[in-house]
Amino acid sequence: MKEFTKDTFKTLALLSCGADFFEEKENPERNDNHIFVDGGGKPTKLMLFGEIAHSSLGMQLDCKGNHFMKADNFIVDSSKPKYCLALAKPTCATENISILFDNTCQELQNIYSNLTMDEQLNQFAHTEWLKSMSSTNRGPRDLILVYFGPIYGIPASIASTSNSHTIRTKHKLVGDEDEGAESQKSQNESNNQSTTSTLSTIDTHNITYPTENDIYVGAHYNPRLLPDYGSNLFCHHDAMLVQHDVRDIDLHLIPPWQYYEKLHAGTMVLCDVTLHMYQMAIPNTTASQPKMRKTFKINAETIRVVAKSDLPVELRTQPVLPSTMRPTTSAEGSTHSRVDITLTPCSQFKLFHEETDQMKMEWSDSESS
Repeated sequence: MKEFTKDTFKTLALLSCGADFFEEKENPERNDNHIFVDGGGKPTKLMLFGEIAHSSLGMQLDCKGNHFMKADNFIVDSSKPKYCLALAKPTCATENISILFDNTCQELQNIYSNLTMDEQLNQFAHTEWLKSMSSTNRGPRDLILVYFGPIYGIPASIASTSNSHTIRTKHKLVGDEDEGAESQKSQNESNNQSTTSTLSTIDTHNITYPTENDIYVGAHYNPRLLPDYGSNLFCHHDAMLVQHDVRDIDLHLIPPWQYYEKLHAGTMVLCDVTLHMYQMAIPNTTASQPKMRKTFKINAETIRVVAKSDLPVELRTQPVLPSTMRPTTSAEGSTHSRVDITLTPCSQFKLFHEETDQMKMEWSDSESS
């Protein structure tokens, strides 16, 4: 990788908030959301890099993205789940690359500290843009969380005549439905069956993949092109799969159904990003709990693969909402299995980093002697 300089890249590792870019409120009259801008007041685009970590460390590239899985929390047309990359320090990084990555993490930590230092006890809860690779999350903040745009969206050309599929929770009285209502109910059930499918009912052989000319930034695709799309989680009517500006090492667009294979653990990427801090109320809190949450988020506008990974691709499983989770029979096939943790890709990812660090220390000792 070429050496980075402030003149060739707006890399966050070489910049400082307050000197090279600035934090300001989106609405000066309110103390809520903050954006980071350049000297002209425009959102500043920054470059950062890293090696994609395993899903157990924060990477979310399955069909649900960062959607919160709880009972009856369906993904509907208005839902905005996003993909997330957890970026770690590159394996076998040179001294300069290690310094740049550490500087990036430190600058993000400095911004976070500056925007939280004046808070009173239990005034805010926080969602950080850094996390620790440590299993206890108490170690150094050495993972950077980077989000794409929404996974699904409604194409502008579609004039939707109704809102997202509504889950009815109230029963009508017996005999309270007339013939017209019964007909409408049957139609809704038919639509629900046609838009909410499981992998076992999707005929993948009949799915038509877009041609090269149909793959472009902002394009919309059939969400069933995702291998793990389906189950009871989705209640889509008009929403479709969105193409983001994600490119491989040859600068060809990577379609979403290939993210799992081409952006798996160990892949090195460069990201053009914007920084944000969102502030919102927390519902249903007790007197001793924070009433507001500050969410620090890094949004990627472009992602480029600069080095491929030799680590194995993670097994993909279909997400199922807890409310309808049930054990599978041997005839259906199991979507979850008990695997020795020492053989999982996550363990291989961590072991690879540990072995590499040990080798670098041995090399350094041999050179000094």
